[in-house]
Amino acid sequence: MNEEIKEKYLQAGKIAAKAMKKAGELCTPNRKMLEICEKVEEFIRKEGAENAFPLNVSVNEVAAHYTATVGDQNVLPKEGVVKIDLGVHVDGYIADTAQSFSLGGKEKELIELADQTLRSILASIKPLMEIKEIGNIVEKEVTSKGYNPVRNLSGHSLSHYNLHSGVSIPNYGNATMSEKLQPGKAYAIEPFVTKGTGVIYNDQKSTIFKFTDRNKKINGYEKLLEKMKEFNGLPFTPRWLNDHYEKFEEGILLLVSERVIDAYPVLIEETKNRVAQAEHTILVEEEKIIITTKRD
Repeated sequence: MNEEIKEKYLQAGKIAAKAMKKAGELCTPNRKMLEICEKVEEFIRKEGAENAFPLNVSVNEVAAHYTATVGDQNVLPKEGVVKIDLGVHVDGYIADTAQSFSLGGKEKELIELADQTLRSILASIKPLMEIKEIGNIVEKEVTSKGYNPVRNLSGHSLSHYNLHSGVSIPNYGNATMSEKLQPGKAYAIEPFVTKGTGVIYNDQKSTIFKFTDRNKKINGYEKLLEKMKEFNGLPFTPRWLNDHYEKFEEGILLLVSERVIDAYPVLIEETKNRVAQAEHTILVEEEKIIITTKRD
């Protein structure tokens, strides 16, 4: 990783930290999810960066992957926990960060445990550390307080215009992978915590998608396909398609079946217990770790 690339990762991280502060100010009961998404996504653009994926606003048992839809009337509930997961990129170099917020003063212990678990990881992490050791830290920290980690959600490596670039960071102990944290690489570390079983399932609803086949041609969808190419393989929401939204809605089943797009289902904890999340992006150097999304 040269200095120019490093600086872009750092710039993305600084903007992500500022955007999270903005999001936190908006996370109040009865606030429309659409308003939160639009305001934070626009804030990122005004800061001179782009959204690496749609703002996730996931409430209570929804663990991840909910973003507001066109005309969305859903509001934050009076009590519970809301998880804001946001991504920023500068020329394709990504910062991915998440924070949980209490609604109505509820779930503070759950939220603090997610935050403390992330702090414990970051205090222990070092270059060339075996990635499976992160899972051991998560499980020990979480289960010692009577909670469970979400086992089938994980952190991940990041690369240029690639949000999940091949390496998973486990949130459970005794993982078998042999990979190590490599200098010159970026990773997103994100423990999820719940009182439930710690298993999530895919809901039938998807609000986030990814354009996967840039070479596919489908008659009548040429302009839509050109629009989706603008996201450079990063996840998008139909809200961003503007004049192409109706064409997307008309053809979504065809686009999925033809494997032109992938859908990211909304993820729900199987026992409907509430979930908290905390996340930072790190850069691994030869002798140290840099937290790019560190907040004041």
